[in-house]
This record gives sequence, structure tokens and C-alpha cells, in this order.
Amino acid sequence: APLGSVLAFRGLRGCMPLIHGSQGCATYIRRYLISHFREPMDVASTSFDESATIFGGQSNLAAAIKNLVTQYRPEVIGVCTTCLAETIGEDTVGILREITAEDPELPPIIHVATPSFKGCQYRGFHD
Repeated sequence: APLGSVLAFRGLRGCMPLIHGSQGCATYIRRYLISHFREPMDVASTSFDESATIFGGQSNLAAAIKNLVTQYRPEVIGVCTTCLAETIGEDTVGILREITAEDPELPPIIHVATPSFKGCQYRGFHD
């Protein structure tokens, strides 16, 4: 499901996909897209580690958004969740509300819940 949402986000002009979960999920998706399209594809990650898995990835998400805005200057940020964020019950919508309230200059942020245990890449794209 995260792969499908990344494909959908890449179809939006100026959109940078951000995977809220482990680095491995982003690496798999990035490698899959590079192999398929035969060109580099930027896909960012909040890079959950053991600590974020236990205590939540709020600080990871805030730092990733800040880095994205600084390095890529996206017109839109597309945040999609992975199994890890969904399994621990991460309140991604609430966290994004706090982040955007603290910095109203951020580009629009689109959130989609896309844990792989709820569907395949087609569901992530179509939903």
C-alpha cells in the first residue's frame, strides 16, 4: 500500500513522498521504483528506529518534514504510513496538525494511512 501511495504522490506536480516508518520500507520502495522506471526516484523516510518504535515517531516526522522543506522545497508533501507506524497506533494526523500549527509556512501536507497489512500497492494508489 505505501508503494501505491508513493506512485500516486509522484503524479502530483511538486509533491515529495514521505514514508512514515522504518528506513527499510523506504529503501524497498525506492529500489522498486528505480528498477521499474530506470531513473532515480526521491522518496523520503522518517527513519523509525527502536526508540521511535516504542515511544512514537513524532520527532522523526517533524525532523523529516523540516529536512524535506530545506533540501527539496516541495510544493506538496505526501505522508504515507507503513505497518510499523500503524501497528503502534501512531496518531499521524494529530502530529501533522501540531507540526503545521507550529509552522504555517509549510507547504500543504497530504496524509494517507497505507499499512501493507490492509492491502497491496493497488489499494494504496486507488484509495
